[in-house]
Amino acid sequence: MIRLETDGAIARLTLDRPGALNALDRALTMPRQERWARHNRLWQRIETYDLANWRDSFIQSFAESDTDPVNLFPKKVGAA
Repeated sequence: MIRLETDGAIARLTLDRPGALNALDRALTMPRQERWARHNRLWQRIETYDLANWRDSFIQSFAESDTDPVNLFPKKVGAA
C-alpha cells in the first residue's frame, strides 16, 4: 500500500480493497467545510507550484550543486 497525503489532499494507490473503500467513504462523507478547506489548500498549492516554479527550482538546484548536468546520465557502453 502506498498512501500519499499532500497538504490535505488524500490519494491512495493500493491493493488493499478495504483501505481504499475506507478512504473513498471518508471523502464522500467529509463535511462540506472540510472539503472546501482541503480543496482551497490544494488549489493554492497548484497555483503556487506551477510549471514555471518547478522549472526555476530545478535549474536553481543544478546551479547550487557540484553536479554536472551534462554528465548526470552517462551513455551506456555501446549506445549510439
